Amino acid sequence: MQRVYSSFVLTVLGMFLFLWPCYGQEPEQESAALSLEIYTDAFQESFFEGLKQKGIGNFDKAVKSFIECKELQPGMTVVDHELARVYLEQGALVKARESALEAVAGEPGNAWYIQTLVRIQGRQGLPVALLKDRLPWSDNDFKEKLSLALYREGLFRESMEILKEVQRSAFQARLQRQLEDSITLAATDDEPEVKVEETPQNAAVNSLKELMQSADYIQLQTEAEEALEIYPAIPFFYYAYGLALQRNGNNKEAIEVLEEGLDYLIDDAKLELQFYRELALAYEAVGNPVKANMYLSKTKKGS
Repeated sequence: MQRVYSSFVLTVLGMFLFLWPCYGQEPEQESAALSLEIYTDAFQESFFEGLKQKGIGNFDKAVKSFIECKELQPGMTVVDHELARVYLEQGALVKARESALEAVAGEPGNAWYIQTLVRIQGRQGLPVALLKDRLPWSDNDFKEKLSLALYREGLFRESMEILKEVQRSAFQARLQRQLEDSITLAATDDEPEVKVEETPQNAAVNSLKELMQSADYIQLQTEAEEALEIYPAIPFFYYAYGLALQRNGNNKEAIEVLEEGLDYLIDDAKLELQFYRELALAYEAVGNPVKANMYLSKTKKGS
């Protein structure tokens, strides 16, 4: 093993003593330096350079430094996590998700890594459950941390769904009460439900929404395409079809469908943001970061 300067050990020890997290603190308060053990001088230099560049907003340089770290020390979850956070800042959501998944796969019990993954999925408006095949879904400790992370992000109903699968405990009971209170409070702000006359068009809309909620994107693609053939001027059907295409990996076709659907959209701000979000994901997937960032910026501005 290469010799490591004792000054580095003292530096990390000082950070550890200063930043020791208390129970209930936000995950963001942990410094990445806490996860470092003893590595080569080159790794240390690249890692701290990445942290410095991230801190001053030079995200491209930060990515370069963290990738150098991965080359020097493959399989370091702390590096994957920092990459995920930088990609999230850049709006590179697909890369952010992949890096976060690598971090969580390496340390399934790390609450900070889980929180970052939840944040990335939330930015895309997607449930974490879509990734269950790539996560330790049968691990009770993981699900406890996941439900808490979702709660912290304000995703109360999604958190409640995960919590239903958690073993009963004092933690589970406490979080359930907090979620019930939060859901009740949020419901008071909702508009009263308006009864809509059931028509073939409304029935098609409801069916597609159910498929979205169940993440059955194969069937969603089939039914949305059929709905578009019958109702070629309804923007929601373009959105549903584009969403299904994107989730099924047909990103180029998804872009065409979604951009065409925008031409039919009038005075529906919520649906407009959903279009922008899917277009950002699709353009990111085909390797067009300029367009991806353009649509992502529209979701942030709410325009």
